Amino acid sequence: MRGWLEHDRSGNLVRQEVEEAAALWEEGGREAALLYRGNRLTAALDWSRTREAELSGVARAFLATADRHQRRGQRVRRAAVAVITVLAVAASLAAVYAFRQEGQAKEATAEAVRERDRAVNAAVTSASVQLAPTDPSLSAQLALVSYRMDPTPEAASRLITTGNTPLATRLPGPPGAVETVAYSPDGHMLAAGNRNDNLVRLWDVSDPGRPAALGRPLPVDDHVNSIQSLAFSPDGRTLAVGGHSSRNGVYGSGGFVELWSLTSPSHPVLLDRLKSPGVQGLDAMSALESLAFSSDGRTLAAGRRAGLVSLWDVTRADDARPVGKPLSLDCPDVFSGRVVFSPTGRTLSAACRDDAGTVGLWDLTDPARPDRGRTLKVGEPVNALAFSADGTILAAGAGDSSVHLWTGVASDRPTRLGKPLKGPAQPVISVAFSPDGSTLAAGSADHTIHLWNVTHPKTIGLLGRPLTGPGSAVTDVVFSPDSRTLAAANSDGNVDLWSLPPTRVAGAGGNVASVAFSPDGRTLAAGNQNATVSLWNTADPGNPVPQGEPLTGPEAPVNAVAFSPDGRTLAAGDSDGDVTLWNTADPGHPVRLADPLTGAGGRIFAVVFSPDGDTLAAAGDHQNGSIVMWDVSDPAHPESASGISNAWARSVWSLAFSSDGSVLAAGGDASNGSVGLWSTEEAGARIGKKIDQPADTSTWVAFSPDGRTFATGNSRGVVTLWDSTDPHHLKRRGSPLTVPGGSLWSVAFSPDGRTLAAAGARDSGTIHLWNVADPDHPKPIGLPLTVDTGYVAVLAFSPDGRTLAATTDDGVATLWDLDVESAVSRVCAASSGALSRQQWERYVPLPYDSPCAAARKDG
Repeated sequence: MRGWLEHDRSGNLVRQEVEEAAALWEEGGREAALLYRGNRLTAALDWSRTREAELSGVARAFLATADRHQRRGQRVRRAAVAVITVLAVAASLAAVYAFRQEGQAKEATAEAVRERDRAVNAAVTSASVQLAPTDPSLSAQLALVSYRMDPTPEAASRLITTGNTPLATRLPGPPGAVETVAYSPDGHMLAAGNRNDNLVRLWDVSDPGRPAALGRPLPVDDHVNSIQSLAFSPDGRTLAVGGHSSRNGVYGSGGFVELWSLTSPSHPVLLDRLKSPGVQGLDAMSALESLAFSSDGRTLAAGRRAGLVSLWDVTRADDARPVGKPLSLDCPDVFSGRVVFSPTGRTLSAACRDDAGTVGLWDLTDPARPDRGRTLKVGEPVNALAFSADGTILAAGAGDSSVHLWTGVASDRPTRLGKPLKGPAQPVISVAFSPDGSTLAAGSADHTIHLWNVTHPKTIGLLGRPLTGPGSAVTDVVFSPDSRTLAAANSDGNVDLWSLPPTRVAGAGGNVASVAFSPDGRTLAAGNQNATVSLWNTADPGNPVPQGEPLTGPEAPVNAVAFSPDGRTLAAGDSDGDVTLWNTADPGHPVRLADPLTGAGGRIFAVVFSPDGDTLAAAGDHQNGSIVMWDVSDPAHPESASGISNAWARSVWSLAFSSDGSVLAAGGDASNGSVGLWSTEEAGARIGKKIDQPADTSTWVAFSPDGRTFATGNSRGVVTLWDSTDPHHLKRRGSPLTVPGGSLWSVAFSPDGRTLAAAGARDSGTIHLWNVADPDHPKPIGLPLTVDTGYVAVLAFSPDGRTLAATTDDGVATLWDLDVESAVSRVCAASSGALSRQQWERYVPLPYDSPCAAARKDG
């Protein structure tokens, strides 16, 4: 019976998923939006053709309706194209008949074809938008098709948005769950094992966007009927394979572990099938479910379904030897789960799937004398375990659809780290930490992968939307060694390689409150809520690299950062009202300057250097809105300068100097509802009249680089442009610009002054761009860029204007390449195969023409 259940696991899972989806559809009044579509529907229909009798009446109706709905959509699209084509022919004939002139006939035909293409493009765009939440890779490919058909600014915006969207390349496989995936230590090879088959596949993933199979599948024994775990040795030369075989030792069937040499990956060689002399009887007949090498590669641990963990000395892979007796998890009548080594190799953790969620810990400093440590109790059955890259955190994926965290597991007093992480709707099957320590991934039975920013353990938060695609339950997840790709095994037999945008950079802890580019564009500074400043090398903005450890010095959250015009000084304002200065002449080795600058009297929300770099202004949450200023002509010896007293305000959220430095603009909070301009030549003298804003609004300000235009944006989402040629007499320019649906928290001009960007807190995470080359007639640039990692607080253009940095509320900053061709390159590199010929026929009623063919030729 157990064997039958294992064999039919995938089928049962499909049935369960269909029944659950059908129930939701029924409860939702049979709403069409809840129907299956695309690959998910195709897979369900294929299964139901032989198993329909196992489905409930509602489930059968659900699939039948979904099939009709999809076929109807295809017929409508084809009919629309057919009608438009007929009209095109009719128009052509009419033109010939009416004018009898070849030129006019061709023009009429061409116009009809254009009408057809517009109709097709509209259908493709609609499908792309609808698929974005559930299949971002296919959505991106369709967005590219739309752009190839008609490269409008709107189509370009949709593509640029994908620049910070995870996209997947699919490695197709035969039906049946892929139970395990593993990366080689150099990241060039990926191994995948099918649970209910004797199939282990190897892929060359040196270029994740163009994976290639490495020869034929591993030639494992024909008696192997289950592959459940794979592990590469630290040197990458050996692959351990574990599972179940119908012929294994004296007990006939049982769990096995094999070691394969991958010196020549396309021709793997079996080195040894390991023996477990300490495992007998029914225990020996249970499958090997989990494998792990120690960091030094000398020890291999194997977790057995019977709740035992065997250890081998694999210093010589062709002569592996058992080490001591098997470790017993003492699982209460249930089977064991995962087994993992800490990065140091000194701590081994293994889990049970009992209701208490028992997790065992051992000190394996001497593998021959394992020391049993404390036992953890998750409180729910444990399906997966993972250590963080530094070994300080242990994560357990559990049956309660959450991830539980512990710290101090290497000590005798492990403690829970916060509350369990929530997000998945069904049990968490797999967990993994990224090697760079910034991200935790959890694969779930609900077909999703949730990501959390774990850069700072005390402020863990979800990182964007869950990863979703055409796959089924996510059975295993593993990061590539460079942390840029996440491999996900699916129960439908496929493996997805998720390209994680390198342009989403994690702060050092908590929200990233502010960002600023150095004047040469080669460094990005980010102010963190854990009282640090992160520096990133942005010489290649598409691949930012951390530049040393975060800068320390502030004793409170950093809310604002700014570089001096010569790039040699960095200022950071914090919640204690202090400003810290660093010498950044060598960004790789910043040096803190002097003591913190004081006098702000409250939290600092804005810091800004004058254009000549001699003056630094700061303001924030002061009882009378004061703006403090310092003479920083000698940054190592700053001196207080005459400040500005805003008796009319309580707080200042935004500061901006005019291009000549003679005017300082201040945007206030809701307590004053106005904007003030101040003279820097006559200390404390107001220029012109206050610019009143709607009641209960806060305001942000920016000058264009030439100083001729001044922008104010308020928290109701309204941006007003002013002619500031004469700052004493500001004049409105054009009609107000609006951010539909919500608040605004930032405005910024591009370095050439031709583009204005605005973003906010309650506008569903979008960045709006306008062409303000003619400020009296500003025009939107395409559609807003969508930010799925949270609302946008601060914007900053790179000096060349090609990149836009934005902070979001989940502890990351995102870099946006505003060149659409860069977005095209990424879509083609990161979503290979998402738009197959079959998908093309479904969504694009035109002859097949790969949108990435041109990109491949260029590459």
